[in-house]
Amino acid sequence: MMVLAFLLALAGCFALTATMQKHRQQIFRSAPLDGGARFALRALAWLCFVASAAATMQAERFVGIGLVCWFGVFTAAAFVQVMLLSYV
Repeated sequence: MMVLAFLLALAGCFALTATMQKHRQQIFRSAPLDGGARFALRALAWLCFVASAAATMQAERFVGIGLVCWFGVFTAAAFVQVMLLSYV
């Protein structure tokens, strides 16, 4: 369940990064997104973050510990994403 939470957080980080002009050009080398597509990607990112938090809380069976673990999972996913962005 924690691997699922990590993958969802990583997908959310990448979706949020794809909405940013600078990083989108760095990764995809394509034209900027219109407002609707940018909003959809941001909504998808937040949906992934919420699903990741829910998966972590389900794995820990306690909301308090689950949120603390989710912050760790989210930090690890953000670190992986930043390292991959600096590699590209």
